[in-house]
Amino acid sequence: SASTPASAQQQQRQKLYRTLHDQIDLALYPQALRTVNKRKSRPTHKHSTLYTTFHPTCILARDPDDQLALATRAQLVVALDRYPDALQLESLNPLTRAYCLYKLARPHEAAEALEAVLEDEAADPEQDRARQVLEAQLVRSGPFEFGARPSPD
Repeated sequence: SASTPASAQQQQRQKLYRTLHDQIDLALYPQALRTVNKRKSRPTHKHSTLYTTFHPTCILARDPDDQLALATRAQLVVALDRYPDALQLESLNPLTRAYCLYKLARPHEAAEALEAVLEDEAADPEQDRARQVLEAQLVRSGPFEFGARPSPD
């Protein structure tokens, strides 16, 4: 039976997400990033992972507002240690933004970003644990306090 264009589109989307899942499962992050974010031509900067023109076979070409794909792209860019690129992504959550700033040796900006995370009381337990770890790293690396006194060394 002939499939409708909408169902063919949905099948292609499911296929792309299966491919993406498999790539992430196998820690093939560069390939996974291409699945989310393929580009028709090479980026101008050889290490850039930011794309504005998407290849028709990538997830974001099909739906540039796909929140799962945008969040996945942000996490993949971070997983690839491409922190400057990650900071340019609008879909980067505040905790990940703070982490990227920390990794780029910008502790004061990281602390400011982390303060915004502290104000969000709806954080899930996993995010809360990640926040605590980053907070501890900042306290150890500089004169930062986040509602609790740093432990003496």
